[in-house]
Amino acid sequence: MNHGLLIFNLLVAAPVFAWEPQTGDIIFQVSRASQSRAIQLATHSDYSHTGIVVMRNSEPYVFEAIGPVAYTPLQKWIAQGKDGRYIVRRVRGGLSSPQQQKLKCRFLSNTDFDFICSPNYLLKHSICTLLVNRPVLVPCIF
Repeated sequence: MNHGLLIFNLLVAAPVFAWEPQTGDIIFQVSRASQSRAIQLATHSDYSHTGIVVMRNSEPYVFEAIGPVAYTPLQKWIAQGKDGRYIVRRVRGGLSSPQQQKLKCRFLSNTDFDFICSPNYLLKHSICTLLVNRPVLVPCIF
């Protein structure tokens, strides 16, 4: 996995205060899954799970890899994390409307992909991180 690109993505992202969800926001949490601590140790991260916020019919969902790729309602996603805690990062200035639409189209075409979710595979490949890292549409990155 290209950790350098993920780190670069986060460096150009700005913390979000008084958060209003937008398509393209990257959200992180500590999962309550049994492999969560192992993922944190292997990735040297405070967090063990991530996804991308996608607005659907004016409601926020988190597009995440949890076995099959899925849309999870934001509040449910937050509740599934440890102590309901999470952090959000947004590309500086947010994504433009065309970028948000392009991102949504890309996600719609990926919902039928199944991701292998055994603990050993996750430790080697950080699947949810790959899902977040691949579709970034910021011009300075690509």
